[in-house]
Amino acid sequence: MSDIVFRKAEEGIGEIVFNRPEKRNAFTNAMFVEFYDTLRSLEVQELKAVVIRGEGRNFCGGVDLNEVANPVKSKAPPSMAVDLAALYRNTRPVLIAAVNGPTLGLGASIAMSCDMVVAGETTQFGYPEVHHGLVATFALIGLSAVVPMRKAFELVITGRRIPVAEALQLGMINEIAPDAEVTDRAFAMAREVAQYNDLAIHTTKRFFYENQEMPYSVSAHAADRVTRLMRQTNAAKKQAAAFLEAKAKEGAQ
Repeated sequence: MSDIVFRKAEEGIGEIVFNRPEKRNAFTNAMFVEFYDTLRSLEVQELKAVVIRGEGRNFCGGVDLNEVANPVKSKAPPSMAVDLAALYRNTRPVLIAAVNGPTLGLGASIAMSCDMVVAGETTQFGYPEVHHGLVATFALIGLSAVVPMRKAFELVITGRRIPVAEALQLGMINEIAPDAEVTDRAFAMAREVAQYNDLAIHTTKRFFYENQEMPYSVSAHAADRVTRLMRQTNAAKKQAAAFLEAKAKEGAQ
């Protein structure tokens, strides 16, 4: 079986599983390429949300250090890491990380790059690259988007473990769940998302991230444009009509 497993779990919901539990789902170069290809394939799937989890007791323990110590020629093109960093935000479905166990380096980077994160009560995050003579470069992209600057610097320069309660306080995760219930809770989030119109979901995600990089004045104009376009969709008109009809029935009672 592949080290990256994708399946359609339910109507409108997909699942990506890191399937190397004997190595705490640490990534090899081949897994990196396969994960990238899987995320790219989501664009042609009719999905509203995707849960990303690790098989066994760990989400992802980072990069397999055996490949760092004994480099092999990677099949990944030089630009793949750059493309992957953008792909998390640009892919249409909402990405929900279901995180358990020590989630370090690349594992923490993947989790922070997802749209929402559920973490188990014994989960720890960390960026130990500095301990191994490396630099947490791509990890900083997702981390610095959710954590204040000085705190993000502290976490990558010390490489210390981050308990799940601190991760919640810092805004790194959405919620804490019992370890045995993390995947179930992530799927509950996915179902909540999947009940809504797909165009509204995809456009909300796209505009949310674009808005983070816009000056206020530009953001206001963009918001106006998106609002006008969405109000012209059949889905929006039907939802508005249904809402008004329901309110009218309430008033008649």
